[in-house]
Amino acid sequence: MPQKQSSVMVESYDLKTVDPETVELTEEEKADALRNATEKKRAKIREYQYKIRISQDPVTKQYTADEYWIMFQKIVGPDFKIDKWNEKIINALCFYFSKDTEFESLKEGFSLRKGLLLYGPYGCGKSSIMAAFRVNQNMSYQCQSVLRIEDEYTRNGVESLERYYKYSDLPAEATAMFRQKWGGFCFDDIGQEEMDKAHYANRVNVVSEILKRRYYVDIPFNYTHATTNADSAEMSTRYPFLKNSGRLKEMFNFIRFSPDAPNRRK
Repeated sequence: MPQKQSSVMVESYDLKTVDPETVELTEEEKADALRNATEKKRAKIREYQYKIRISQDPVTKQYTADEYWIMFQKIVGPDFKIDKWNEKIINALCFYFSKDTEFESLKEGFSLRKGLLLYGPYGCGKSSIMAAFRVNQNMSYQCQSVLRIEDEYTRNGVESLERYYKYSDLPAEATAMFRQKWGGFCFDDIGQEEMDKAHYANRVNVVSEILKRRYYVDIPFNYTHATTNADSAEMSTRYPFLKNSGRLKEMFNFIRFSPDAPNRRK
């Protein structure tokens, strides 16, 4: 029967007589030892770097205004027409949401610390534009129709308004892309709601109540945006709270569409 090969390395010296103080590693043993030591050191460095990485907040990419322009076009798709009626407005919002201070030089009073108020004629694209920018590195937000808020109030009363006095829950992609923990709101079509909406005997101007609460609570103004067909004078009349001390201009950057901007819903 064939004999099994021994797994013990055959030494080139006699283990019984060799002086252990003079023995040296073979070239193969030296190579093995070097490989093992190198791998242990690499593993230690990888472990250290991993611990550092998980102990720090993720670093998110800072998008430029040009990159927001490209992102906007991808989001709205080829059916959305960019032309002389909206191009400058979209460009301004690209500066705003990329935190580019160029935005503040576009018009006196513009500030990155304020929210946005887009106003212009019916169907000019205000809602579509704000919906396209809802996930951004500045302050992501939820878009909510004021007519829907009215319906919520009619059914459930003043408790239904409480969530609009606070930060919003964010879309999942905002948390994934920008690691944001909370967001704002864009109130769509303010001015279209009834002046006093009823829940049983209680009558409330829901938008006025929401804007007033968001003005006074400790939420930065750039967490509150809106779209409207009304101009500033109409807004001040409709929401008297905003008329005092120029609160409307304190809260919002006014982004105005031309009154001749076409209705894109036709």
